[in-house]
Amino acid sequence: MPVDHSLEADTAALPHRFGPVRGDVPLVRRQLLLRELTEASLLRQLTIVRGPAGSGKTVLLTQWADLLRQMERPAAWLTLDASDRAPALLIAAIAEALAHAGYDDLAEAFAAIAPGLSPDAPEASARRLAAAVNRSARKPILILDGCEAIDTPEACGFLASLLLHSPALRLVLSSRRRPQLPLGALRARNQLLEIGPGDLAFTPAEIHALLSNQVPELYTRRLHASTSGSAVAVAFARRSLDHTPRPGHDCGTWQDWLGDYFRDEVLSTLDPDLRAAMSRLVVVERFDLSLAEALVGNVALSLVEKLYHDEGLLLRDLYTQEFHFPEMLRRFLDDRLALMDAKERAALHARAADWFADRGLFQEALRHAIEAGERERALALIEQVGATTVVTRQGIAAARLMLDSIGIAADPRCPSAQLSLAVVSAHEGRIVDAVERLQSVRLQLENAETAIDTALIERQFLIAEGFVNGFLDQRASAEDEAALERYIAEASPSDHHGRAQVHILRSWNSYCGGDLVKAERAAVEAAIDYAGTESVFGALFMHVHRMLAQFWRNDLEGALAESALGEKMVRLFFPEDQRLRVLTEMLRTSIQFELGKPDLHANPLDLAAMVGAVEAWVEVQLWAHRYAARAAAAANRLDEARAILANGVEVSERLQTPRLAWNMGLTGALIEARSGAVDKAWRDVEALGLPGGAFLGGAGVPLTWQERIGGLLALAELQTSARSLDEAAHWLRVAEEEVGRTSALRFATEIDIAWARIHHAEAKPALVRAKLQAACGHCQGLLPARLFVEAGAALQPYLAELPGWSTPDPQRGDIPLAGTDPALASSDPLTARERQILHFMGEGHPNKVTAHRLGLSEATIKFHLRNIYRKLSAQNRTQALARYRALVGATPVGG
Repeated sequence: MPVDHSLEADTAALPHRFGPVRGDVPLVRRQLLLRELTEASLLRQLTIVRGPAGSGKTVLLTQWADLLRQMERPAAWLTLDASDRAPALLIAAIAEALAHAGYDDLAEAFAAIAPGLSPDAPEASARRLAAAVNRSARKPILILDGCEAIDTPEACGFLASLLLHSPALRLVLSSRRRPQLPLGALRARNQLLEIGPGDLAFTPAEIHALLSNQVPELYTRRLHASTSGSAVAVAFARRSLDHTPRPGHDCGTWQDWLGDYFRDEVLSTLDPDLRAAMSRLVVVERFDLSLAEALVGNVALSLVEKLYHDEGLLLRDLYTQEFHFPEMLRRFLDDRLALMDAKERAALHARAADWFADRGLFQEALRHAIEAGERERALALIEQVGATTVVTRQGIAAARLMLDSIGIAADPRCPSAQLSLAVVSAHEGRIVDAVERLQSVRLQLENAETAIDTALIERQFLIAEGFVNGFLDQRASAEDEAALERYIAEASPSDHHGRAQVHILRSWNSYCGGDLVKAERAAVEAAIDYAGTESVFGALFMHVHRMLAQFWRNDLEGALAESALGEKMVRLFFPEDQRLRVLTEMLRTSIQFELGKPDLHANPLDLAAMVGAVEAWVEVQLWAHRYAARAAAAANRLDEARAILANGVEVSERLQTPRLAWNMGLTGALIEARSGAVDKAWRDVEALGLPGGAFLGGAGVPLTWQERIGGLLALAELQTSARSLDEAAHWLRVAEEEVGRTSALRFATEIDIAWARIHHAEAKPALVRAKLQAACGHCQGLLPARLFVEAGAALQPYLAELPGWSTPDPQRGDIPLAGTDPALASSDPLTARERQILHFMGEGHPNKVTAHRLGLSEATIKFHLRNIYRKLSAQNRTQALARYRALVGATPVGG
C-alpha cells in the first residue's frame, strides 16, 4: 500500500502534532541528559522522561530530536492527546508520525493495520506491527510526548505488547506520571532508561548558563535553592530579567506568572484525596519518612511513593535521601491547599520545628517555630541564627513579619531579636525606635548579671549599631572602626554572614571618609563573603555600595553594570518590595542620565517622590532628589525641579538630617544660576554659608567631603559667571586640595571643567582644550556627558574634539546640548504622570484607589497633587480640573 503523501499537508495544518512546540525563551543545552538519551537509543528499547508539568521534558526531547537530525537519525515525533486513547487511533497517529519522519515502509504497515484493528485484541496487531519493525532496515526512534493523555489499560497494553515483540524499536515516552507498563521486566533486561524529575531539575551551573552567565554565582545558587531547579520556574525568572513593565502598568511578577501556570497545570489535575494529604506535607521544606509520618500518619509511605514514583511531584536529595517539593510549587500549594484549621496547622509546624532543630537547621526551625506560635523556642532560635542574619537572608518585610508575629517588640529578654528589630526599624525609617532598641541591648551588656553570651551579643551589637548609624547619617567613630577591623581579624573564615556585613560597614565608613578605592575594595570583599551565604537581601546592598564608589571614581560603566544587576536581582528575589524596586531603578536611571542616555520610560519626578516616601537612607535620598532635580532642569522644567528639591527638604525634616536640606539648597542654587536667575542663586548660597568659604569652618550643618568640594565648585562657578575670575581660581585651588584628600575622580573632572570655563572667559582656547582633555583623563571608560553639558553653552563647541565623545541626539532620547525641550512649545504645564493622576481624580477616585491603580504609594500621589495645584494655581481637585480644561481645552487622559 503506497504512503499517502497528503499527510504533509496535514502536518502543515497541525505543526505541533508531529513536532514539538518551540518557545521563544533562551535554552540551556542539557549535555549530560542528551548523552544518556543518545546512548539509550542505541542499547535500550524504552526510555521514559517523567516529571510534572513544567519540568522540561519536552524541551529536553526537542533538543535531542534536533541532535538526532544532525546525526542523520531522524526521530518520529507524536504529541498525544485524549483522542489517541483508542489503540486504532493511536496506531493511525503513529503511522502519520513515522511518515513525517521518513519511515515510509513502517508508516505503510501501521496505516494498513489501523482501520481493521479490533478493540478487543490489540495484542495481535501489536505482534504484526512488531514484525514489520523488526524487518525494517533501520531501528526506528519514536517519541511519544504527553503520554499521560493516553494512560489507559488499552493504550498501555498495546505499547507493552509492541515493546515485548520488537527489540528493534526505540520508544521514548514523555509523561507527567509513570505509565502502566511492565517497567520491572524491562529494567531486569537492562532495556529501560528512566529520566525522572530530579534528573530534569537544572543544576546551579545550568541556571548560570541559562541566565547568560551575567548573574554572579551567589544569585544562581540562591535561585536554584528557591526554585529547586524547576525548569518552568527558572524560565519565568529568566524572562523577568528582560521584562520591564511600563510605568503604572501592573502585569504581575514572575512568581504571579508561575502561580497561574501551577494553577492550570498542576492544581487542577490533583484528586481531592491527594490534595488533602499534600496540604500537610507542603508545610515543610523537606522531610524524611519519619517526619512525613508525623505529619500525615501511617499512610505516609504509600503517599510518598505515589507523589515520588507515580506523580513526580516530589524530589529526593541524593545524599540525605530526604524528600521535598520543588520550592516554588511547595509555596504555591501551601497557600492554596489550606485545608486545616489553625490549631492543627500550628501542631504540624511544631513537629517540623523539632525535626529541623534536631538536624541543626536553625533557620528553617525558626520559621516553623514562629508559624507554630512557639514564642520561647523562636526567641532561642533567633539567638542561634544571629541578629542581623534574619534580616540579610529574609529581607526587611519578611523579617518584620516574622519578628512581629511572635510579639517580641516589647520583650527585652532576647537581645538578638532586639538587635534584629533595630536594623529593621532603621530600614523602615523608624530611627527613634531603632536607637531605643540599641540602648536597651547596651544596658544589658553593661549589666554583668544578665545571663547572655556577652561576647556573641557584642559582635552582633557592633554590626547592628553600624547599620543604624548609617541611617542616622553618622560615620563610625575611630573606636568602632578599630572594632570592625578586629572583627575581621578574629572572625572564623566560616562566619560568612558576619564578615560580609562588617565589610559593608567598612565600605561605608571608607566612603564617608572619601577613600573610595578602599570603599570599593571592602564592597568586593563583602561580595566574596556573601557568596558563601544565601543572604540575597544583604548582597543587593553590596551592589549599591560598589556603585556609589564607582560613580565618584568616574567608572560609570562599572556603576551602570552594578546598578542594573541590582535591579535585575530585585526582580528575581524581591519583586513585590517597592522600596528595593524604586531604589535600584532610580540608581540605574541616574547613571544613564549621567551618561547622556536617559531612560525614556523612567520618570525622575516619580522616582524622587517614591524614594522620598519609602527610603530612610539619607545618601539615597540625596542622590534621588539631586538626580531628579537636575533631570527636570535639563528638560527646562524648572518648576518641577524646584518641587523636587522642596520635597527633599521635607524629607530632610522628617528624617532629621540637615545635610540633605543643605544639598537641596546647593543643587537649587546651581539650577537657578544656570537658568539665568543669578541673583536668586547668590541669595541661596549665602544662606548656605558659601561666600568667603564660611561653610568650611564646620559650624552648623555637619558636612562631608561631598558637600565641602561641591560647595567650593559651586562658589567657583558663580564667581566665574560674575567674571570674578581670580576669586573663582582661588576657590578651585582650595577644591583641588580637598579632592587630593579623597579618591573622588568625578570631582577632579569637575574641577578641570571649571578651569576650562575660566580659561574661556579669559579667551584662552588652547587652555580650554587642555583642561577639557585633562577632564577626560580622569574618566574610566565612558564619559560623564552630563557634567560636560552642564558646563554651559560656551564650552559646547569644544566637546566634539574630546576622545570618546558622541554628539547627543535628542531624537534618540539623548540629552539635548542646548538644554531645550520640545515640550516647552506646548501650553500643557503638566507631565504625563500628572495628567494621568488628574484623570483618575476627575473620575472621583480617592488617593488610595489611584495609588493602587497606578502602582504608586499614597505619599507619591499627594506629592504629585501638590505640584498639580501649584502649577494650576488651584486649591482643590475640582478647581484643578476646571482650570486644566480651560488651559488646554481637553480632559486629562492617562499618560
